[in-house]
Amino acid sequence: ERGDWEKDSQEDEIIRAIEEDSKQSKVYEQVVRWNLVPSWMRALLYFGSLLMSVVTYIIVCADPFGEFSVADHIADLPGGSVLSLVHTSGWIAIGCTLAAVVVLVALWAWSS
Repeated sequence: ERGDWEKDSQEDEIIRAIEEDSKQSKVYEQVVRWNLVPSWMRALLYFGSLLMSVVTYIIVCADPFGEFSVADHIADLPGGSVLSLVHTSGWIAIGCTLAAVVVLVALWAWSS
């Protein structure tokens, strides 16, 4: 005969949570199957991928941000603002990232 001495007090609750999560994952997988995704959402997802590719290119190949070290003072920066550390390509990368987040939110909204 087995006792319950090794059983965690939250084990049943955790098992139920895992089962519920598994059910939700299966439903989500059914909703976002590529052949069921409308063409406007597919285009939006391709656009989001393109945006993040642009961000990666800018970060790797361009100089989006100025240098700043622990010994530097913000007051010594042009205009006395940390925003002067962000170059034009940095602002483009930030804008592309924000646009990609909007695409991701659109996917979440559509799939729920």
